[in-house]
Amino acid sequence: MHTELAEPFDLDKARLYIVPIDADDVVLVDQDENPYRLLRRTRHHPPVLAGCLVATGWCAPFGLDDDACAVPPSDHPLRQRVRLTVAVTDAGIASVIRRSDQPDEVHSLPSRGIGDLPDVLDAWWCST
Repeated sequence: MHTELAEPFDLDKARLYIVPIDADDVVLVDQDENPYRLLRRTRHHPPVLAGCLVATGWCAPFGLDDDACAVPPSDHPLRQRVRLTVAVTDAGIASVIRRSDQPDEVHSLPSRGIGDLPDVLDAWWCST
């Protein structure tokens, strides 16, 4: 069966994948329009080696001198679509972003990320 790939910067739902302890494959657990609701809804999961959330959204441009955080990214006049992939394991959280203006460049975030998502993902990881 042939499956069409979704537009990489316009997923209709965030997707949560896991690597179960007793399996070699990555498994799609669930998907939802709201990544926070998705993580809260799937909090009671079996032990896993890793979890990965993939979502798209808006981002204010990187590296501008103006206060890009003064408005929500979706309202910023120079906003752009991004695809965010956030993985969590016992070692911590790693995040990468691809931007629609440079779709072949992968930007690794230097830390676990900012905002509520890393905290919600940590809570998901610690729940069983």
